[in-house]
Amino acid sequence: MDQLSTQSAVGSEDITDDSTSMLDVQWSSDEELSSDPQGQCLPAPQSSLPTYKQRLDEFKKLFKELPESERLIVDYPCALQRDILLQGRLYLAENWLCFYSNVFRGTKITLTLKDITSMTREKTARLIPNAIQICTATDKFFFTSFSAREKSYQGVFRMWQNTLLDKPLTSLELWQMVKQHYGNDLGLSHEEMESLHMSETSMHTRQRGLVVPRM
Repeated sequence: MDQLSTQSAVGSEDITDDSTSMLDVQWSSDEELSSDPQGQCLPAPQSSLPTYKQRLDEFKKLFKELPESERLIVDYPCALQRDILLQGRLYLAENWLCFYSNVFRGTKITLTLKDITSMTREKTARLIPNAIQICTATDKFFFTSFSAREKSYQGVFRMWQNTLLDKPLTSLELWQMVKQHYGNDLGLSHEEMESLHMSETSMHTRQRGLVVPRM
């Protein structure tokens, strides 16, 4: 019996020593990896957000029926509620509100801001406050899944009210709204900026009934 007990004790000591040495090796290996910057997992690079120029080109391509002088101000990812939710994007321009979704065969909506009769904040499923309902004399459009519903509502509401009051944004106000959404780097060349400013001057002059003398 004493012999068995002794052997058992010796065996347990051997196991403890072996496991300790294995743990030491494991900890040492972990420390070496953590001290090696090349061995560490680095976060994946984030894809850059689309610039204003990219969204403007997209807007022009999708809505070719709009006047050439019409300028995009901001766009909002959202969904149109029909039989199913049609994920897409709402485009707010100076005089138009447009929506496009490429789900199934594609859905496209173009509304002049003057045609809008009412705008209301709504809740999806009467619970989630992430929707806006826009009505005209003949249609109702329920847009949902806004990531920042209040900011989106305020942007569209402001442009709608300015249109009804016949008070277009000044150049400074327009570019402030654009840069608040897309940042200072709009991706536009100097020539493109000049072209947009020229189209704005021409459009405002026509609205006031003035004639621009040709140089």
